[in-house]
Amino acid sequence: MIRWIVVGLVGLVGCVTAEPPQDFGSIPLRNPTAPFASQTNVTASELAGDWAVRRQAGAAFGGRETLAITVDAGAIGLPVPVIQCSDAADLCESVERRVDFAATGPGRWGVAEPGAGVTGPSEVWVLWADTSRRTVVLGDPDGSYVLILDRAPSGGADRLTAAAEIMDWYGYDLTRLEPGQ
Repeated sequence: MIRWIVVGLVGLVGCVTAEPPQDFGSIPLRNPTAPFASQTNVTASELAGDWAVRRQAGAAFGGRETLAITVDAGAIGLPVPVIQCSDAADLCESVERRVDFAATGPGRWGVAEPGAGVTGPSEVWVLWADTSRRTVVLGDPDGSYVLILDRAPSGGADRLTAAAEIMDWYGYDLTRLEPGQ
């Protein structure tokens, strides 16, 4: 009897295979039926400065460790990918350049010059910020990206947990978050 149990278990072990890595392809990062809003009491000046990218998903800003946000007359400037073409050689390439985002509402900014070759995000919304503005979550209504930014590269576990909870409520797939590169 024990011999048959061992044979059966060996047979079952032979059937188990490792799961291949999941390719998310065109699966959205955010469930579009989930609620979505910006935090309305965050101003551009509160976002100005250097931030550590603590967690991220989506390719809007490319994998990065830091993100510098500049502010000019209520607009925010961010380094994003753009397509730059040379008229003489008829060649195009993707490069990173600072793009201005003009205020479109409370806690919301949109590309100031649409159609200027921007291949990165067209909108930046503050989804959550702690009261001292040490940690913020940026994303867009399309759910093409999300970033958890912090003023420090480590610490603040309570704020990171709160950020993840709001992202979960907004319908983001938290399993796709990666650390800052």
